[in-house]
Amino acid sequence: MVKLCPEKWAVGYRRRRSHPVIEKLRCEAQGNGNANWDGGFEMLVLYILDVLNDPDVFSTAMLAEIKADVHTLLTSAEDPYLEDDVYDRLTDRVIEWHIAKGGPIKREKNPQLYR
Repeated sequence: MVKLCPEKWAVGYRRRRSHPVIEKLRCEAQGNGNANWDGGFEMLVLYILDVLNDPDVFSTAMLAEIKADVHTLLTSAEDPYLEDDVYDRLTDRVIEWHIAKGGPIKREKNPQLYR
């Protein structure tokens, strides 16, 4: 069996949050047609933007692409975005951010987020 992440990133650690957030958004769109889309999902998308909107890590062109991808997700509540490209790009950017920062994204738990 190939390990894709170190033990310290195993499920249960709060530090490994952005990738599961992107997968939650992908699953809601592709598997559920955004039937449950609400403010909680919007908070998840804005969380991704908040983390990745980092000019110390990404070029101006890359930041524009991130913002465009986030905009695609924010405007697809009624018409779910079903292709993998946006979700895959955002996942790649999370990994790149992680490498550039030398560690996972750390966030406090948001009590308003129930998703």
